[in-house]
Amino acid sequence: MAGTEIRAPGRPSSLGEMANPVESGSLSVAVLICTYNRSEDLDELLSELRREIIRSDVRTRVIVVDNRSTDSTREIVAKHTAACSFIEYYYEGVQGLGQARITGCDQVGEEDIIAMIDDDAVPDPGWLTNIVRAFEENPRLGVTGGMIHPTWRSEVPAWLTRRQMNWLTVNESAVPASCTFPHYPPGANFIVRKEAYREIEEEIRGINSELGHTGKKLLSGEDTCISFKIQEAGWDVRYIPAISIHHKIVPCRLTRKWFASRYYWEGVSRARLDHLLERRSLGTVFLHHTFRAGASLMLLGLTFWHSRQRFFWYCTLLKGIGGMREAVARARAGKKSAPGGM
Repeated sequence: MAGTEIRAPGRPSSLGEMANPVESGSLSVAVLICTYNRSEDLDELLSELRREIIRSDVRTRVIVVDNRSTDSTREIVAKHTAACSFIEYYYEGVQGLGQARITGCDQVGEEDIIAMIDDDAVPDPGWLTNIVRAFEENPRLGVTGGMIHPTWRSEVPAWLTRRQMNWLTVNESAVPASCTFPHYPPGANFIVRKEAYREIEEEIRGINSELGHTGKKLLSGEDTCISFKIQEAGWDVRYIPAISIHHKIVPCRLTRKWFASRYYWEGVSRARLDHLLERRSLGTVFLHHTFRAGASLMLLGLTFWHSRQRFFWYCTLLKGIGGMREAVARARAGKKSAPGGM
């Protein structure tokens, strides 16, 4: 189902009609929020964005894509659109973060920059100003992102290792850096130059519809796909710490069950991404994840006395299994679709 726009009657959407314009020539930003059943978090994010827009004086438009929410998301957005001309609501009936982001990016018009932020995050003061400054200072900057500080909603478990923090989308490194595959800025705080995105959007449209969280499936990789293709097209991808946000870590993400599932789906996502981007053959993908699973199983046995490390290697074993199963599933699907296939 195509996205359907619902906008407050008479509310303008062009940049020239927005409040708080900055001097002519400054870059403008479209903030993209894809949301699913997080109306309270979304309300907080939209309120903070309104304050940030006033603080920064950056020409900004906010695009909210509702990905089949069943809570009060529509009403929350309506409350904000009634007060602000720069917030718009769209509905995407096809479940999945990858598809929702495609729909949101399709709505971007005159704006120069697309700033994607998770619905359970809030920007730190200066977020918009630092985004514009980064793209103005580097005309070849295609993708960037910055610090993601955790907002813990419960006690941090003792078994959580520093490496596992990555799966909670936490990055507090204060060192700017150039990025290469697969270590790109994560989707929670993910900013692209519209010109660079338009160069590759048709190429990634079919790929990204198969990536990103879908219901209870913790798929990922839609942001990695965009970064990889933009970098392949000759643009820079950089991590810039000053473009910072705070990201909520809810109690359900601090359980062993959630981490085990997250690792498994990361394996599925990585195998799918390697295949869709044609970086590796399915045979190579399968062997890579088989080796990972075998090594993890061995280390799992060697660390029987250390429960923290034992759980880490158990998770990496699941990641390998997820990648193996995805490679096999895609190989079977390819045989069935081939001429003469069953």
